[in-house]
Amino acid sequence: MRRSEGYYERVYASYEKRWLLGFRCEVPEGITMNVLFLRPQPAIRSLKFALGFRSIDADLRLYHGYTSKTVTEFYGYGDEYFEGFIKLDLNNLEDDIQEAVFRNHIDVIHSQNAPDFLTVSAIKAFDDVPVIHDNQDAISLRKTPYYLGADVVQQLVDERTANTGCDARIHAVRQGWTGTYRL
Repeated sequence: MRRSEGYYERVYASYEKRWLLGFRCEVPEGITMNVLFLRPQPAIRSLKFALGFRSIDADLRLYHGYTSKTVTEFYGYGDEYFEGFIKLDLNNLEDDIQEAVFRNHIDVIHSQNAPDFLTVSAIKAFDDVPVIHDNQDAISLRKTPYYLGADVVQQLVDERTANTGCDARIHAVRQGWTGTYRL
């Protein structure tokens, strides 16, 4: 069957509208879910997630693993929306992520790129804790390295590993669905 012109755009818009209207799976009442956000540096996106969850009274405890600064150190506010911050050592990521998960009874890890090394470390650290990879800035779609002096080949390998090894993906732009990596 041939799809009419604009069919996929309408389907995408329908899903986007359902998400914006609050279509989501429900966590059973009385259950608190512990979520670990992983970011190389604090992101306003993490703060938006925290504010969004708070606005719907989600029964979540949010933790933030980072390698540089906390949200407040970077933006001047925001730490108050998280249960805690975990400084991650770049030379010991897998162990630090494991310790953070065990210490805080983490149920799910939400890792945002770029680059993708924290998602890769989380995937290597656990088989039994779901890892969501939030692909906001696809390295494979860039014409320039993510930062000066970056090992672009390693970043592309990490991007592929993060996208194929995670339990779920979020793509901030529609191009991410088809153009991020080639299997």
